[in-house]
Amino acid sequence: MKGNKSVTESFQDEFNKDAQGCFVAAILMISFAGSLGCGFYLVIVIVNASLAYTPEDRSAAIKDALQILMTIGTLFSPLLAFVLGYYFNQSQSAHNQVDKSVVSNDAANQSGGNTG
Repeated sequence: MKGNKSVTESFQDEFNKDAQGCFVAAILMISFAGSLGCGFYLVIVIVNASLAYTPEDRSAAIKDALQILMTIGTLFSPLLAFVLGYYFNQSQSAHNQVDKSVVSNDAANQSGGNTG
C-alpha cells in the first residue's frame, strides 16, 4: 500500500519540498544581490575613470555604465517576480488552509460541546 503515508512522512515530504524551494530562492536572491553589487562597483569604476576625459566622452561612459545596471535588472526581474509570486501564493494558500482547519475544528468543538 504505497498510497498510505503516515502523517510524519507527509510532513517530512512537504518540509523537504519547502527546504529545497527556500534554497533555490536564496541562491537566486544572493546571485541577484551579487550581480547588482558588481554592477554598481563597475558603474563607480567607469564613472571615476571617465572623469579624466572630456564631457562628451564622460557622458557616453556614464550611459554605458547605466546600461550595465539596466541589463542586470532586465535579466533578474522576471526570475525574481516569478519566485516571489510563487512563494507568496504558496504562503497565502497555506494560511487559508490553516484558517479553514481552525474554523472546522472550532465548529466541531462547539457542536460537540452543545450535545454533551
